[in-house]
Amino acid sequence: MHQPGPAKTSTSTQISDSGDPGPEMDLLECGLPGLAGIGPSGVPSCARGWYQADQRPASPGPEHSPVGVLSFLRMRPEVGAIEVGHVHYSPRLQGTRAATEAQYLLASHVLDELGYRRYEWKFDALNAASRTAAERLGFRYEGTFRQDKVAKGRNRDTAWFAITDGEWPDVRERLTRWLRPDNFDAQGRQLHSLHPSTHRRSRP
Repeated sequence: MHQPGPAKTSTSTQISDSGDPGPEMDLLECGLPGLAGIGPSGVPSCARGWYQADQRPASPGPEHSPVGVLSFLRMRPEVGAIEVGHVHYSPRLQGTRAATEAQYLLASHVLDELGYRRYEWKFDALNAASRTAAERLGFRYEGTFRQDKVAKGRNRDTAWFAITDGEWPDVRERLTRWLRPDNFDAQGRQLHSLHPSTHRRSRP
């Protein structure tokens, strides 16, 4: 095991229509702990651009306009663990190659460049879309924390998923193979799907 590299204490990366990462935002300064449940009036000015983009219908936008955000949370460099969260994709980004590539780039940064041992993703156990996405991207289900939170007046169970450094080489190879240009036709449609074939299916 090598010592994990340094990381900022909560950062978020915007994703633009061009597929390039946008500027980093300091989450502590920007105040993003509860964006999933608030409206435009409660969104800090530094995050309002991508939030408003998320509310627009799926139509072409200007190049480099924000279409989503991914955040690093719960950074524990002393044990080499980090969480991805606050995942918000606009309709223009959902289901695209760029959406998968953004997740791949963050995972690669954590596990290849920083040398972390563990990359986590936790979400509402009822969130079927996140569960499907996590499995597709190579995260393995680890368990459910029952009644972990109270959300919108109900008990919320939290599903835990993760990729470890030992699993990452196989996951990385599968993702990079899927992302290759020759896996897409002239209209950008995939020729081979990204099946979760190298890890277990999740269980409730």
